[in-house]
Amino acid sequence: MEFRLSFIGSNFRMERREPFDRPYMRALFDYGARKMTDGEAWATEPPAVATLGGTADRPAAR
Repeated sequence: MEFRLSFIGSNFRMERREPFDRPYMRALFDYGARKMTDGEAWATEPPAVATLGGTADRPAAR
């Protein structure tokens, strides 16, 4: 069985202003589409315990 994880990275900084926020949804869609075309949509390993403060997009501060 292969492991696949997709997530919203910490480099997506737009904040939702209301429950149905079209600009936010569009930006989130574009973010996901960019990750897909860049070949970064899926992580193949779970994060190590020591790196839980970061993401694949931005490592934890040291």
